[in-house]
Amino acid sequence: MPSSEDTIRDAVIAKLQEEFGKPECDSDVYRWSVRPGGLHLPINITVNCVKHPNDVRVWVFNPRIGEVERSVTNFHVTDWDAIPNVAAQIHEEVLAASKISG
Repeated sequence: MPSSEDTIRDAVIAKLQEEFGKPECDSDVYRWSVRPGGLHLPINITVNCVKHPNDVRVWVFNPRIGEVERSVTNFHVTDWDAIPNVAAQIHEEVLAASKISG
């Protein structure tokens, strides 16, 4: 379901920008540092596409979870229809992080 953006990468970035504001950009890597509820340690979200702008990885790093395996979540987005669901899952993960004590 193509939108006004040219690529899935652009659509993912636009959707996350609606949720979390303007990202930092370094080459083709886009980053957000989100502090829900004023958390000391930010939740970091990174969007990149290595192969093609319609083959996107979104990484969520939550340093408040001590176990490395659980502190990193990634989403592989190659379908336009998956973008709203991925954005909703990231939003829920950020909200949940604000409830983790630490």
